[in-house]
Amino acid sequence: MNLWIKSILIILSFSLIISCLDDSQFVDYTKYVNPFIGTQKEGHTFPGATVPLGMVQVSPESYNKYYEGYEADHVVGYQYNDPWIIGFTQTHLNGVGCPSMSDILLQPLSSSKVDHSSRYNFKSTFTKDSEEAIPGYYKVYLIDHKVNVELTATEHAAYRRYAYDNPESAKLLIDLQYGVHWDINSVATNILAANQQFEDDFTLSGYRRAREWAKRDLYYVVKFNKKIISKQELSAPENKVEKAPRYILEFDMKTDNKLEVQIGLSTVGIEEAKANLETEINSWNSFDHIRDQANSKWNDILKHIEINADEEKKISFYTSLYRLYIQPNNIADIDGKYRTSQAEVKKSKTGKYYSTLSLWDTYRAANPLYTILTPNLVSEMLTSMLDSYNDMAIDPNNPREANRYLPRWQLWGKETHTMIGNHAVPVFVDAYLKGIKPPDYTDEQIFEAIWSSVNKPHYRNHVELIDSFGYIPYDVQLSVIDDGRETVSRLLEGIYDDYCAGLLANELGKKMEFNFLNNRSGFYINVYDPESGFMRGKNSKGE
Repeated sequence: MNLWIKSILIILSFSLIISCLDDSQFVDYTKYVNPFIGTQKEGHTFPGATVPLGMVQVSPESYNKYYEGYEADHVVGYQYNDPWIIGFTQTHLNGVGCPSMSDILLQPLSSSKVDHSSRYNFKSTFTKDSEEAIPGYYKVYLIDHKVNVELTATEHAAYRRYAYDNPESAKLLIDLQYGVHWDINSVATNILAANQQFEDDFTLSGYRRAREWAKRDLYYVVKFNKKIISKQELSAPENKVEKAPRYILEFDMKTDNKLEVQIGLSTVGIEEAKANLETEINSWNSFDHIRDQANSKWNDILKHIEINADEEKKISFYTSLYRLYIQPNNIADIDGKYRTSQAEVKKSKTGKYYSTLSLWDTYRAANPLYTILTPNLVSEMLTSMLDSYNDMAIDPNNPREANRYLPRWQLWGKETHTMIGNHAVPVFVDAYLKGIKPPDYTDEQIFEAIWSSVNKPHYRNHVELIDSFGYIPYDVQLSVIDDGRETVSRLLEGIYDDYCAGLLANELGKKMEFNFLNNRSGFYINVYDPESGFMRGKNSKGE
């Protein structure tokens, strides 16, 4: 046996030893994640169950007596110090500043004898001692309804397990109208269109279009492991007219005290929601397995970074890493189909379609970190953003949509037009310069999307004013549906995108485009005030 073969065998043997050691030294990084961090005041995070980048985030909706009218603290549905829980919904945002989601509210009850003139009368107190949350799992005991609630999730489905102290009086409220809003009184107008049907004694399915922040289409199927023996449809609270109903259901609980509920979601259709559910959760009494599966998926993400620190710092670090991978969300079905911003159904080239793109918040740190930890994910995200660009319908009569542009703040495939700049541009350029590209698009297609995004007018970019004045005058009517605010900020954010686009132009040998973009990226000097040392707005006279 020659020396080369001996060396190979030694290396292979050593690798096997290391592999065995690694298996025996498994580290559960999820024990360092505390999902309750950030759930108080304006942290705007939720404690419920989700998987990395999943479409579903099943979590509690909390309530307090001051929750009336405008309520900024409840934009994701939960506040740590609230004394009541009003139910549990399927979808949530994470760390954002605007309300949306909280689709399809379910609340287990011990009695239907509740004054249902207000949807908040079904609330229940709970103790913090009974509340538990780890990645992929949430648990709480509802004192007033005497029910132990457990939640877990897959990518497209929520799984609930209720254990009733008094199964003979077990009920379940389903509120298909509910959703979070800036104004609590706006729940009555949350749903623009809806239809639903009980397919049999074990299945409810339907469709709803919600309006808050972006008009979203959601198809769903709700399955129960026990037979429905009675249904009561409630009138709308406070004599309001609502598009979607509320039901109180009663089940055949003779065998035991546990009721399991599985909910599949889709943006495409009811049959697709069913397929998502049946693929990801194909049996009853599998709650523990699905919970462990979700936990394992989180460990696969968290293990990308190992730190040497005390427990407190590990909890802070791994909780932050956990939050990093809650969004964006893959809203494509298991077969890759998704609904575009134009309500068309298309199939993703990668099998994924990532949305909930809070790019103004994430381009500085989160997106660059994705390129280091999960570059394959970045490639899929870039593909989704280019798919979104190509899916846009140009409308010359609508200044917001007169030209195509990359996503700015996209929610479930719909542009919200929130914040300023177009920071998909630095996300693309950062990834491209690191060698990460969307495989189904050419360099020319990538640059065309970036050029259009920074150089053609659309909502809040004001490029024609910048090109005319060298800045955005605060006394000139802004070019696209605006009110003259933030003119300095919009300039600075826009020309930062120009600078990044120029880097790509230079990389691709596009000298004319590079010179143009590089020159405009220096327009910050036009609003710099040397006397104060600050950037300051100017009027059309340059004053």
